[in-house]
Amino acid sequence: MDNMGLSPEVLAAQVGMSPKQIRYILDTGHYPEKRVRFALARRFDLLPAHIWKASAQGIAPGELEHLLALARRDEGRLVA
Repeated sequence: MDNMGLSPEVLAAQVGMSPKQIRYILDTGHYPEKRVRFALARRFDLLPAHIWKASAQGIAPGELEHLLALARRDEGRLVA
């Protein structure tokens, strides 16, 4: 999110949420409902599992570089 220059307000508008919800997820690491997970993941061309797996590993959801690295690593496993 930060790497793409997205504020919580802009991201919220893009995925149909409130900025308060986005900040809550970022600040607490909250595991949102399925619809929200898919909307956020779709915005970044990721799977929901990539975002929340990273969060479980201590990577903040806003650290897109790390999320993309996880996604590429997982895709390599699927292809191999």
